Amino acid sequence: MPYRAILVAVFRNFKSTRTMNNSPWPRHLAFACLSLLLISCASVMKKPEPPRVGIAGLEILEVGLFEQRYLLSLRLQNPNDFALDVNGMDYEVFLNDRSFAHGVNHNSVTLPAFGEDVLEVEVISSLSNMLDQLRGLESGYNQPLSYRILGGVKINNWPVKIPFEFKGEIAP
Repeated sequence: MPYRAILVAVFRNFKSTRTMNNSPWPRHLAFACLSLLLISCASVMKKPEPPRVGIAGLEILEVGLFEQRYLLSLRLQNPNDFALDVNGMDYEVFLNDRSFAHGVNHNSVTLPAFGEDVLEVEVISSLSNMLDQLRGLESGYNQPLSYRILGGVKINNWPVKIPFEFKGEIAP
């Protein structure tokens, strides 16, 4: 609904809503009607469940001395019975409970109701994160590699970012 247009129209005409005897009742009535309209529309909006986010792939893009860039393929699944318009997200990837890489993305994707899509995003890791991972891999040779991705997605027509977290394991 065009809430902004309704608000502008109502409040623009406040000066003209006073009657000849300068009564504030028309203004109060307009405000009460507008409040009821907003409350009824807000109660109809259903809080979306966060999309399930899994790692579908990882490619090295660039390796530098202080920073490494990767292309991360994320599989987004919508558990809701309505489409989700995702128009931004932030995320952090952990390997064996150690921070590995992080990133943000402003690309938009529409996830159909009970549907999925793969979104390719960039992540950046630092030299210290990479060295941390190498030290951890030495001690856990031939052990499964656990990963966790957490972050938040910005959904169209929803006022706050929706957090998500996904855990998985890669067998040796």
